[in-house]
Formats: sequence, C-alpha cells, structure tokens
Amino acid sequence: MIKVTTDASVVVAQLTAFSLLVFLSDPRAVIADPYLVAIVSVGMILLVGSRLMLGSQSYSPLSRPRSSSVFRDQGIYGYIRHPIYLGLMTVGLAFLLVRPTLGVVLAYALVLLVTNIRADLEEGLLEERYPEYRAYKERTKRFIPLVF
Repeated sequence: MIKVTTDASVVVAQLTAFSLLVFLSDPRAVIADPYLVAIVSVGMILLVGSRLMLGSQSYSPLSRPRSSSVFRDQGIYGYIRHPIYLGLMTVGLAFLLVRPTLGVVLAYALVLLVTNIRADLEEGLLEERYPEYRAYKERTKRFIPLVF
C-alpha cells in the first residue's frame, strides 16, 4: 500500500520539475514562435480534454483514485493510459525546443523521469482499485499510442 505522503511527494516533485523547466527556458520565446505555440496547444488540448473526459468524480490532483472515481477506458483513454501526463510532457517539449541548453535538457529529463514514476505509482493504485485495470494495461500504451 502506498502512503498518501509518498503520493503527494511525487506530485510535488512533478510540479517542481516542470517549474524548473519553465524557469530555465524562455517562456516569452515560446509564445512568440507559432510552431511552439502549436505544440503547447496540442499539449493543452490533451491535458484539458483528458481532464474533462475523466469528469469531476474521477479526476484527482493526486495519483490515488477518489472514492467516487469511475474507471475510464473510452475516448483517448482507449488508446493511452495517461493522456494528461502526455499533455504535460508535450507542453514541456516546447520549452525544451526553445532553449535546448544542458540545464533545460536535464530539467525536461527530470520531468519525464518523475512523470514515469508518478504513472507507475498511479497504475499500482489503479490495479488495487480496479481488477480490470491489468487487462486495460495490456491493450493500451502508457503515453504514445502503439509505441510506449
């Protein structure tokens, strides 16, 4: 069983890593480049759209499912297990591309690492809660349809 403090720590680590990425990058340059704006837009559509698909009864800022949550495997969740995290990583990609210095590359790598750790944590909790989650994991990819 995973402790609530561990869950919250991983969420804080993910937010910290993403904040570091933004801080080390150049946010004004991101919004000035139409290609990077397009990448951010795709990421935000994934983030917000996936959040809306979950609904208020199932979404939680923590990895632990709410007591009122409902297992979702339709829509984008029929293709990938973590579209919200994919949206976050896509937005982060724009910040990496605008200033690919060593610090920004390391910050983006940290975002990817912590997001993967959070997905592992979340999947363990979801398997405990939903017996059908194991079969769902076998038929869907974690972040990128048909790839990973």
